Amino acid sequence: PQAAWATAFADERARLLAAAGSLPFVLEHVGSTAVPNLPAKPILDLLGGRPPDAAVAPYVSALGAAGYRHRGAHGIAGRDYFVRDDDTGRRTHHLHLVVEGGALWTAQLAFRDYLRAHPLRAAAYAALK
Repeated sequence: PQAAWATAFADERARLLAAAGSLPFVLEHVGSTAVPNLPAKPILDLLGGRPPDAAVAPYVSALGAAGYRHRGAHGIAGRDYFVRDDDTGRRTHHLHLVVEGGALWTAQLAFRDYLRAHPLRAAAYAALK
């Protein structure tokens, strides 16, 4: 249910911002769980924004301490990809760290917002998935 995903995002956002401490860090809920009535795998997708001049290493450390494993760009230049699993090894979270306001940031949020604003297009997208 959508409300459960929104709550899960809010909880994880608060946990990650606390783990980031003084690092400049913005988090958005993206992916299928962020769009009402869109079928989704039970994995929470987060988009993390960092300043363009910020080194990635402190984010890797902070997210690692919060249980996320860094997977590098994982096929997308300009992104640092992280995963988190539960105690049984089941994947529960994806986090895409990109430059806030950059092309990847803007594209992810535009796609999410478009699907939220156009339920018929979201249904068509779901049929393609």
